[in-house]
Amino acid sequence: MLNFEIKKSPRKCTESGRDFEPGEVFFSALIENENGSTLRQDFSAEAWEATPDDCIGWWKSQVPETGKGKIYWAPKKVMLAYFEHVLKQPDSQDIAFVASLLLVQKKYLTMVDDGKTDSMTLRDRSTKESYAVPIVEIEGPRLAEIQEMLSEQLFMDEPIDDLEETDE
Repeated sequence: MLNFEIKKSPRKCTESGRDFEPGEVFFSALIENENGSTLRQDFSAEAWEATPDDCIGWWKSQVPETGKGKIYWAPKKVMLAYFEHVLKQPDSQDIAFVASLLLVQKKYLTMVDDGKTDSMTLRDRSTKESYAVPIVEIEGPRLAEIQEMLSEQLFMDEPIDDLEETDE
């Protein structure tokens, strides 16, 4: 299975450029930009007004206190939304393939043996929705690039559980 080395974001507000302080709550959003690629943007609580346009998914987290740097993956619904987004992009099949392996590793998706050799069928463990993911040959440097991109976009600090209470 793939091993992801998670890199922390610069922990700066996209709007103001201000560094986040330890203990500060902030919002992260995955945005589809004009060329169809995905960009992560972080916003301070003051700068977060609503879900940005072209948002694939978002989450709320908190900068850990100094020395408490455990890193988590983005919430399941955001990871699945990102996966579904890249799966629909014809030029992002390699990203979708690597993201699907991450989701299998996280046990969000399971592999279904359908006998196909050019694609794999994955099923969401909760909703039972199925996905056909093309099997893509990826060279080492590109694989490392994709893993780094996914870890930069999909990590979070300390999770906060009150997403339902947050205004979008």
